[in-house]
Amino acid sequence: MNESEREQPPPAPVPSDEPPPSVDSPCAIATAPDWTPRVYSRGRVHAAVNLAISNFTAIEVDGGYVLIDTGPDVASARKAQSEFRRRVENDRLQAIIYTHGHWDHVRGTAVFHRPGIPIWAHENFAEHMRQENRLPNAYFRRGAKQFGYGLPHDRAPHEGIGPALRLPRGKVPSLIMPTHTFRERAETVIGGTRFVLVAAPGETIDQLFVWLPEERVLHAGDNVYKGFPNLYAIRGVPPRPVEQWIASLDAIRRLEPAPEYLVLGHTAPVEGADQIHQLLTDYRDAIAFVHDSVIHLAEAGKTPDDMVEEIVLPERLRRHPYLQEVYGTLKAGIRGVYAGYFGWFDGRGVNLDPLRPRELAARLAPALGGSTGITEMAQRAVAEHDPRWAIWLCEVGLSLQNERALHRVKQQALEQLAGQVQNPLMRNWCLRESADLQQWLGGVKRPQVSHAAIAQLPIEHMMYAMPARLNRRAARLRVSFGFDFIDTEKQFTLIVREGVGEVIDKLVGPPDLVLRMMEHDFRALAVDEPWRLLQKNSWLRFRLVVPETSLLSPWKAWRRLRLLATILDRP
Repeated sequence: MNESEREQPPPAPVPSDEPPPSVDSPCAIATAPDWTPRVYSRGRVHAAVNLAISNFTAIEVDGGYVLIDTGPDVASARKAQSEFRRRVENDRLQAIIYTHGHWDHVRGTAVFHRPGIPIWAHENFAEHMRQENRLPNAYFRRGAKQFGYGLPHDRAPHEGIGPALRLPRGKVPSLIMPTHTFRERAETVIGGTRFVLVAAPGETIDQLFVWLPEERVLHAGDNVYKGFPNLYAIRGVPPRPVEQWIASLDAIRRLEPAPEYLVLGHTAPVEGADQIHQLLTDYRDAIAFVHDSVIHLAEAGKTPDDMVEEIVLPERLRRHPYLQEVYGTLKAGIRGVYAGYFGWFDGRGVNLDPLRPRELAARLAPALGGSTGITEMAQRAVAEHDPRWAIWLCEVGLSLQNERALHRVKQQALEQLAGQVQNPLMRNWCLRESADLQQWLGGVKRPQVSHAAIAQLPIEHMMYAMPARLNRRAARLRVSFGFDFIDTEKQFTLIVREGVGEVIDKLVGPPDLVLRMMEHDFRALAVDEPWRLLQKNSWLRFRLVVPETSLLSPWKAWRRLRLLATILDRP
């Protein structure tokens, strides 16, 4: 791109007169938006859009620029860096701001960062990361389906609010933690420009918005984008703070002077104070309508199944171009809000302790004609373009026995369902499951995590995650392990009581084994296979201490170390 290719924001969003596409219409891929990379420039603000699923934003200041969000990987970060170098007068980075901790906004930092460069974020950034890192494998497996990892580009070309999210090649990029955090509000002057950072919980608990009052420029992070808000992510997330999300949008709407330029974490910027105010009003109204409708119907004794049938957005919101279900969906939002208040139980006695799938299948199978009858019914459902019914029947049959014919029918039904849904993430999920059944794609491997990738992760996150890593080998053990980090003087004890783990932030006991080492070495070992504790001269990195003093002490120490390596699953 050259200077003549600088982009201006698209026209301000106005509700469309055309009805939104039906959920049962041909899939959204047929009318996919243009994901051509662009840099939108307005004065000293440059927003790089579609270089990756998330945006990069550079704010020029005296002596350089401030970067807001760093993208999902090294490759896209390098592209953004190149684009900014061609646009800013001085390409010396002065500071980085993380709008939140989703990895598509923070994993390109190593490309830009230099020692001494401040990184700003909300104080909940570390807690958000702790939540994400508690279930790395589970979140990865579900994320692979939501984002369509491994699918060919023609099958999963985009994620609804940006180009397809691809796995980084090689090892996971390093995470560089913030150097400056705040709770409610922070003001700082960087290169003569005043930056106001305001806590704005919404899509995450650590979300913030960036306000430049003199320029009347605002970066909203992921609390607004051109798509229905993702009030619940199908990849799995803790309940999102929906009421706070509404309040965060209201805080932006009430700023004085009103913002004239709105930069987003995904999709193109919006220009014009009146247009921005109207967009924010409509967006918060959509979230508030879902939230309040769930509360109203719950008070009337309705279940989530009732609610997804009864709640329909008002016409002005249903037709709004920024509220189409290309990312979040209304039904998922309804269920997410309900779960945030009530959890898994929907209030119906039949679901207090429901029949297990296998038991239900065994009781239904005779009435459905056994395995043969179920297969034939599922095949007819596919022929009649009724994939949801076909998939349900296949699940019943597969609960009884692993039949190849049912796998084939289920795969066909998933492909058919993918062709019917509007939402790209739901489509990705169906296509990934279909590919897994066909076994032509193979399992998606989680990128290798190096110790450098977690070098700045608080050691407490790793220690307090240990109890959930205990495997069945720990079921009959009563043992304790101490960890003494000599560089930071932090100490922890892992106590194992018949498969239940407890971590205490000091040495107690004394432990049956104490590992004395540097935090750096512990991280290097933690991301490797546990059995490699005993290889590659790893023993040179730490000292083992047992409470007994005898000629057998070294042998006891190594035996207990081996025990630790065998009872912990890999993170």
